[in-house]
Amino acid sequence: MTDVWEWAVTKADYCQTCQDLGQDDDCASCEFHPPTLDRLNYTAYEVWARSQTQWRYSTIGGMGGSAPIPTGLDYAGVFAMAKSLDIDLAPGDVQKIQLLERYELKRIRELIDNAK
Repeated sequence: MTDVWEWAVTKADYCQTCQDLGQDDDCASCEFHPPTLDRLNYTAYEVWARSQTQWRYSTIGGMGGSAPIPTGLDYAGVFAMAKSLDIDLAPGDVQKIQLLERYELKRIRELIDNAK
């Protein structure tokens, strides 16, 4: 499931540009082709993708300026989003969302570290 999210945040723009230019005649063999999301992960992924406005933030930096950095999801907001979508999250769905949360926090930390 993390491969689907990684594609969404790192490669989806490329695919959209390719489609916009009419160059999408060989998507299946393209290295930017989206991975398949297992149907057992649809519920968790739908809530995860729709909950991207539910991050809690802190700041990093010092006297030279500070920048917001996500520290984790606000799970009250995640559950409210699920309810608004008429989705009852099972414990396994919550674990999958937490897996994606850990993956995204790690990805963001690596982006920050590589920018230094």
